[in-house]
Amino acid sequence: MDRAEALRALGVVTVIGAGADARPAPGSPVQPSDGAIEAKILDLTAAGLREAIHDEGARRAAGLLQHYADHEQQTFEQQRREAVEWYADHTVQTPMLSRIAARRGLSLDELVSRVLAKASAFAIAAGDLVGAQNAIEDRVVAIVATFAAGTVDAATALADLAAIDPADPRAWSD
Repeated sequence: MDRAEALRALGVVTVIGAGADARPAPGSPVQPSDGAIEAKILDLTAAGLREAIHDEGARRAAGLLQHYADHEQQTFEQQRREAVEWYADHTVQTPMLSRIAARRGLSLDELVSRVLAKASAFAIAAGDLVGAQNAIEDRVVAIVATFAAGTVDAATALADLAAIDPADPRAWSD
């Protein structure tokens, strides 16, 4: 995006000139000041991108739990805690797991094994998800920082931000 495109993107200026010589027409409500317009466009673009990344992360996180009712999800931490404690010491009381095992016709040992396996699988999946989200966000921060440091111009930084698509599954994989 060149300077004229950046000014037009604000939607509040009439542009005179082209490329690096672009400037708001006299009387336009926005006047440039040493790259302030480009910086504002970049900041707004980055903020919108971060919001899209968070939304996609939340959608993916919800997918990890989609097969579990809310009331069941609210018991996960207690189930995990009881399973860990019982695994370490078979004399520990497990009020929740004992009831679940009895109602399902499972031994406590079998249920503890299942709970620990699911807790571990969830921790791995959640860690992958959070790590991927953080990596995408780190890319956004790095692009903004390179512009702020003067390493790249606004057009390059905006193009780099535009190349990040939070909905692209490849952005979330290794």
